Amino acid sequence: MTWQRVALDIVEGGGVGGDVQISESYCAQWTYPLVGGLTAVVTRYYYTASGDGPLRLEEQTEYLACTDPSDPGSTEQAADYGYRTVPWAGPFDDAAARKAAANAPEPTVTEWAGAMPHWEVAG
Repeated sequence: MTWQRVALDIVEGGGVGGDVQISESYCAQWTYPLVGGLTAVVTRYYYTASGDGPLRLEEQTEYLACTDPSDPGSTEQAADYGYRTVPWAGPFDDAAARKAAANAPEPTVTEWAGAMPHWEVAG
């Protein structure tokens, strides 16, 4: 069993980076069935950030267990987030965030288990 990418196209992610976000965010999303009939949803958001130091490309990953993957936010049972700075040579703009989302790495079962240890994947 593999993670299923929800959409082939990248969707605009809106404002997710708080005060440090200075570009539009773009995201990629995957689903995977969980034990008990729930669904794991992993969404990776990318945006240019500023603040203390130079511009950087950031990734915010949301891990969410829900009852309806077509409406994960409204049917959320549990969620967590992870952040990292993406190695990027620039420029830092909307196109960079869009490209990073297009090339976002597929989540792994091991990654899910580390972020959401109480929500076991099926299969």
